[in-house]
Amino acid sequence: MALYSLVSAVRSPASVRRVADLTLGLAGAAVLLFYVNRIFPELPLYASDEGAYLIRALHGEALAARPELHPTVHPVGNTLYLLVARLVDALTLNVLPWLRLIGLAAYFGGLLLLHRVLGGAWRGAGLGALAAALAYPFYRFVVTAMPEGLYVLGLAALASLTAWLMPRRPWRHALLAGMGAATLVLLKPHGVAVLPAMAGLLVGAVVFRMARPVAALGQGALFAAAFLLTGAAIQTLAGAPGEPFAFFLGGAYADAFGRHPEAPLRTGLATALALGSSALLLTSLPAWAIGRALWRRRRSGGPAAPDELAGLFLLTAFAAALGMILLFAVKVSAIPGEENRLWGRYFEFYAPLLWIAAARPLASLWAAAGRVERIMMALLPLVGALGLLVACRTGLTLFPWDSAALSAFFAPRPERWLLVPPLPLRPLALVVVVAAALALVLRASPWRTWAAAFVAFGLLSTVYDDAWVGRDIAAPRSELEDELHVARALTDAAPGPAAVIAHDNNAGHIAFLRYDGQVHVRVRPPGPLPAEALAGFDDLVVIGPEAPPAPWRATFEGDSLAVFRRGPP
Repeated sequence: MALYSLVSAVRSPASVRRVADLTLGLAGAAVLLFYVNRIFPELPLYASDEGAYLIRALHGEALAARPELHPTVHPVGNTLYLLVARLVDALTLNVLPWLRLIGLAAYFGGLLLLHRVLGGAWRGAGLGALAAALAYPFYRFVVTAMPEGLYVLGLAALASLTAWLMPRRPWRHALLAGMGAATLVLLKPHGVAVLPAMAGLLVGAVVFRMARPVAALGQGALFAAAFLLTGAAIQTLAGAPGEPFAFFLGGAYADAFGRHPEAPLRTGLATALALGSSALLLTSLPAWAIGRALWRRRRSGGPAAPDELAGLFLLTAFAAALGMILLFAVKVSAIPGEENRLWGRYFEFYAPLLWIAAARPLASLWAAAGRVERIMMALLPLVGALGLLVACRTGLTLFPWDSAALSAFFAPRPERWLLVPPLPLRPLALVVVVAAALALVLRASPWRTWAAAFVAFGLLSTVYDDAWVGRDIAAPRSELEDELHVARALTDAAPGPAAVIAHDNNAGHIAFLRYDGQVHVRVRPPGPLPAEALAGFDDLVVIGPEAPPAPWRATFEGDSLAVFRRGPP
């Protein structure tokens, strides 16, 4: 892919460029097909997060009546997504593959919707921007039972609504945007980032002389009323617990926020460096182009164009999301295992949306760019990559379940996580960024250049992802799932209550789903199993090497788990 960037930068015969384009397309399709293959497994890959969604959606009523069944499954505030999952479960025979397929279709649908509403053509800058967006390797997080794909569709729909309606019908826009924002929050609580984005739009409407200050305040009030009433109505109709009008204040980690991080300032600075560097690496070109277009519009005194409004909305939401992630990262660093992580899954999807929104502004910037501007456009992503490396030197670890393209910059850290991918990912990712910078200096198309870079990041991060799944997930998870079938057959045939003892929520959620919610799950650290923790159960399924004390006796012993029956004292 680095070679592709340089081929694009020199005067090559048309046949060579066509071969390069075909190679790029095939490489991008290979990354996509790798993740399409994940539509079909029976149980979730990201068992902790996906498992929580599935358990709350499919067994929420049982847990509400009997919370002792699985007391450690964390609450989720995704009311609307849980309703979607229940509907899919009611209409299909296998809910998980359908949720993955819906997520993938929604993700691509969102990108195509934004492209078409902003007047994207199937050639030139419009096609280049769409190619860069489609090349971005966020697929791993939408082919899941998580709301990421639907969230991107909702965010793209709000940006499209802003571009289409705000210049012509600002009051109607305020009403529909408030309703859409509430829907987005109830799909995924991170949707609250659109609230400051709407405030930014209203300020922009005044700055660009599209509305008087009083009218902007009135539209803000209408937006707030529509937001609160829509969210409360959905919460009430869904029978969600809690105060309906406080639907946007919850969070799955709220119970842990009372803990005090050991080094909040250090964590905050390291996380801010990582987030800012990631934003520079992935979105500096579209952000610069959109900002330049808005600045020129302000100086000319004219109203903002539809794509400029969509860009302002997405940029403001992106900035708000980064701020939220910074606070989140500092707070959850108090939880062992949650510190020093880059939560790319929560913000990387803004990159393809911003590339689409910036199609026309970036074409204008590129056409007017001289040597200095081209050097700056080349240097900004390179500075971002170097900043990310500095953040990694502070202890940040790029896990494959946290980030998509950014995980291409992973380097082994044996003291944190002992996994050595088959390729030197970080040096290769740096080569890609340097090649992209050289290509831009040599006047290669920014869309071709960064589409190639995103495909390269996709290939590298997929190698890493596949190494992790192959070592830690594929064989052990298959073994666990097979042995859970045996365990359930044994415990279902025996009278009396059964419990599953697991060391983490990944195994606990898998077991609870395999038992269709008809079992008690207890998550506890490795070590001896005290008799008082086992009281009230006649059968135990212990995932791990531990064995309960007498009078328990083994009725099945596998490689991943063992089944025990209480014997006579």
